[in-house]
Amino acid sequence: SFGVNGLPLMGGGDWNDGMNLVGAKGRGESVWLAWFMATVMREMEEMSVLMDQPELARSYNQDRQTLIENIEKFAWDGEWYLRATFDDGTPLGSAANTEARIDSLPQSWAWLSGAAADPARTEKALDSAWNHLVRKDEGLVLLFDPPFDRSGPSPGYIRGYPPGVRENGGQYTHAAIWLAMAFAHRGDGTRAAEILRMLNPIEHAREPESVWRYGIEPYAVAADVYRLSGRIGQGGWSWYTGSAAWMYRAWV
Repeated sequence: SFGVNGLPLMGGGDWNDGMNLVGAKGRGESVWLAWFMATVMREMEEMSVLMDQPELARSYNQDRQTLIENIEKFAWDGEWYLRATFDDGTPLGSAANTEARIDSLPQSWAWLSGAAADPARTEKALDSAWNHLVRKDEGLVLLFDPPFDRSGPSPGYIRGYPPGVRENGGQYTHAAIWLAMAFAHRGDGTRAAEILRMLNPIEHAREPESVWRYGIEPYAVAADVYRLSGRIGQGGWSWYTGSAAWMYRAWV
């Protein structure tokens, strides 16, 4: 289902299930899901052609173009793409927000979808993600910044995590790998490789101090790494993430 701006409804959460209140009343829209849907539509169009169903292929193409137009019309924030809109229309992932001003997902998928109508915007969006979310001094690639804490409307149970933990403004490796893949798709192998090296668990075990700070196995990909004050660089879940497969796919 689609909302008033012609973007997919957020419902009780999209990829980030912790944002379960953004669209709980059935009106909030997900910009990330719109880019992802554009990707799926492109692939379904290609499959329809292979199956000799030209009418179906044209239908997917037309719907995809309409969706892309709506993204460009309603989701561009000036330097990057919004993450979503709340049920009341409040933007999420906007420079006007005090929390979660920029989220990596829509910036990455604007590139990964190959769908953006304005290449200059996707260039700027990806550069914004690099400038705001890649913290080379800390060895982290943040999901979004700043973390949720007190601002309204409430995004959902994600705010139950302390600021900088897991999805709430820490490094969520699944999304960080998508950002690396987006740079690779752009042809910026230097930045892509730099991100992937930061995500490589062995890089957190180069010296004893790093081992103790990271705190988990240096041979298994961590689902998340904290940016909580006093625990910056501490690993979260390990042995429990689809990020490992995505990292293999990104490198290979």
